[in-house]
Amino acid sequence: MSATSAPFGLRAAYHPSGRDRSREYSLLASYATPIYSGSPVALVGNQINLASYQADFLGCFDGVTYTDVTGKPNVTNFWPGAQTGATNIIAWVTDDPMVVYEIQAAGPIAAGLIGRQIDLDSGSIGSGSSTTGLSTAMASATVLAAGVQGQLAIVDYNQAPTNAPGDAFTVLQVRIARHQFVANKVSV
Repeated sequence: MSATSAPFGLRAAYHPSGRDRSREYSLLASYATPIYSGSPVALVGNQINLASYQADFLGCFDGVTYTDVTGKPNVTNFWPGAQTGATNIIAWVTDDPMVVYEIQAAGPIAAGLIGRQIDLDSGSIGSGSSTTGLSTAMASATVLAAGVQGQLAIVDYNQAPTNAPGDAFTVLQVRIARHQFVANKVSV
């Protein structure tokens, strides 16, 4: 798994309480950018948008329900973008700041870096598959120095037998370090 690049975006792994539920948010029918399941998203003017590189963000996109212009209800894991005339749009977002996510890094992340921070990989934030609806966003392979603010805080490494610190595309367990609902904390 981590020997090859097979990104899957942000995937909620667990919450310390055992609850990692999605919440409802608004999404404009005219929002033209596709958003895939597992994409990092931000709240911009009370609407969900794709997150930006090195900026605070809200959580990960879990899907959307809407009624298209023909009156057909849609329940899908990704927003295809620009659904002019769509109504009843509800975007589902995992937004709890305590959720621990798994994400594949764009390169190796060495052992012993728990507590350090990284950013999302700038070139992959909005990437995904319109066939599967899944994000292919990754974490950057550049671990930030202590005292520097990143978007994600490393809390562990994925414990699968196919993953280990230092693998070519290490799978990490992270929390959002630049969450829109809480004060930022720098890398330790």
